[in-house]
This record gives sequence, C-alpha cells and structure tokens, in this order.
Amino acid sequence: MVRKLITAEQKTLNISLQIPAQDVGKKFEVVAYAVEDNQVSNQMPAPKSLQKNFTALQLKTEGFTFNRIALHER
Repeated sequence: MVRKLITAEQKTLNISLQIPAQDVGKKFEVVAYAVEDNQVSNQMPAPKSLQKNFTALQLKTEGFTFNRIALHER
C-alpha cells in the first residue's frame, strides 16, 4: 500500500508514485479526495485484508483419541 499526501498548488496535479518492486506489473487503483488538516494521521490505516475478527471456541476433548488410520481414509 502506498499513501502520499499532497497539497494542490493549482487545479491540475501531476503525481508520481514509487511502486515496490514486487508490485511492478500489477493493477493499481488511485483514489484522491480532500482532507482537512485535523483529519490527517501519520499512521497508515490497516488494509481490510489484515483486519481479523477472532471468536473464542472451547471444546471438550475428554475421552478423545486420535485415529491416524481414519485420518487418511477417503
């Protein structure tokens, strides 16, 4: 993810981005929108793919035995 904050000095902007080597050849989506100075954060937001939700799960394993033979049966 590449993030670049710029200030428009005129109506037209020419933007150049440094792309990581592993991303050369991939498609990119560029989104531009105005932000107020008080909205600018120094931290990059976490991409949606990195945001995880975890749910606790509790199992009763009393009396459970692992059957290796049954593992490979189809």
